[in-house]
Amino acid sequence: MNRKEFRQFVVDEVAPKRWLFHPDELPMQNQLYKGLLGRVRREREDIAERARLTAEREAQVRATPLTTIAADYLHAVRALQIATGNPIEAPTAREALADAVEKLALRGFPEAGDENLLEHDGILARLLSIRWNRSVGYGHEHLTDVLDEIRSTQGARQSEFSLYLIAVNAYGRSAQLRADPNSLTALRQG
Repeated sequence: MNRKEFRQFVVDEVAPKRWLFHPDELPMQNQLYKGLLGRVRREREDIAERARLTAEREAQVRATPLTTIAADYLHAVRALQIATGNPIEAPTAREALADAVEKLALRGFPEAGDENLLEHDGILARLLSIRWNRSVGYGHEHLTDVLDEIRSTQGARQSEFSLYLIAVNAYGRSAQLRADPNSLTALRQG
């Protein structure tokens, strides 16, 4: 074994010994440290960029009138009700609804994404059916069919009846429903 081989054996080989120091340790440590610093810098830049975008979004949402955001939300709910079961339109409708829910949450209404509101026979579908005088989210054609569905509700959802009666009066449907006494009377009797 010559001097060069001996140096390689002592310095580079791991099997016959344990070492406390390797001559390349400091340059490798510096290289790793520089890589880590670069990564931390990029992460901080990404975080700052996300914070900037979030602040811009919040400012834009706060500058938008709440009535516009609410109208967009109701439109998105209606679009999702129509698109349910359509694999092409449903993802777009879900994105629009998620955006509207986020906007309402930024304005102080985090419950806008509540499943009880948004499901196909949820509170909003029923209220919108009454408002627009047609079925929303149901396979029915007429408001009276939706009211029959509401009337047949059981369990905890019966506590929602007062909302629907208020909506019937607020949207001027009570006179129209008097022509079909079974629907409004049955709803009131629950």
